[in-house]
Amino acid sequence: MRQADCFSCASWQDITWCRELGGGDPGNFSEDCLYLNVWAPAVRHEPLPVMVWLHGGGYTIGAGSLPPYDGHALAKRGAIVVTVNYRLGHLGFFTHPALEGGEAECIHNFALLDQIAALRWVQDNIAAFGGDTQNVTLFGESAGARSVLSLMASPLAKGLFHKAIIQSGYTLPDTPREVALKKGVALAEHLGLANATARTATRFTGRDVLAAGRAF
Repeated sequence: MRQADCFSCASWQDITWCRELGGGDPGNFSEDCLYLNVWAPAVRHEPLPVMVWLHGGGYTIGAGSLPPYDGHALAKRGAIVVTVNYRLGHLGFFTHPALEGGEAECIHNFALLDQIAALRWVQDNIAAFGGDTQNVTLFGESAGARSVLSLMASPLAKGLFHKAIIQSGYTLPDTPREVALKKGVALAEHLGLANATARTATRFTGRDVLAAGRAF
């Protein structure tokens, strides 16, 4: 059991940019950043609707713990609110041929897999907080809204949520797969790995990737 009297770490990101554009101070950073936050009414007489929030920030900044995403207001109106952290930047979307593993279409969208894992957690655990597992709304803004659209189309997220709210989203892919692979190779070379393997390509620290990310 862990003391839950403060928010856990956010994914590595540019703290100045997040303070100016992302809605506040995201706190400490760590690769150990996959945490979520739950707000629930103090008194519950029946299973309540669940609202899962995915923050925006261009997939490079943000956290579920930022002040604008405080869930108290919705919880007072009878909802269980869940805000989610997910990996950002290269930690969330690093693409490299060495990670393909012989698969024809290896998934490099790790941030979306983080979000799916959070939705699975909700299905497994939210009833303990008074939530209705059959009434889950997924909502988000900007990159969070784009994530909602992606998860609506993903078979991996099927059945994990039932309604969606898309706030200021966009639909076109950011980077074609072939371009992303080339960028991943360039990033690895920038970090001194001209012939990266699956093992060495995942040894970069969050601080290394954040510093290199400004160049890509």
